[in-house]
Amino acid sequence: MILKVSLLPPPFPGCLEVELLGFQDRTKHLSEPYELETWTKFNFPGRDNKYSDLKHDWTHFSGVDYDSRTKDHGVFKFIAEGKRNDWASDVSKELGNYDYL
Repeated sequence: MILKVSLLPPPFPGCLEVELLGFQDRTKHLSEPYELETWTKFNFPGRDNKYSDLKHDWTHFSGVDYDSRTKDHGVFKFIAEGKRNDWASDVSKELGNYDYL
């Protein structure tokens, strides 16, 4: 089965504000806040709501691992109004936390 994913632009003018965190320790801050371009919504239209009609977007996660503008990989934590300052507590604590896309 091949899944199609719709990747929509960020809900802001082109970017989200993030901090780069340590890959091996996601509680370690490696940068000041800056803007990052990333995919922010995942529709999975090929599933046709078979398993769920939930559409995941940036509000369901606390960060991402890819900057599409620079092509950089890392752990980037969202900094936005309405986002908590810490990682979610109900996900794996491996490497500090797994609360990112």
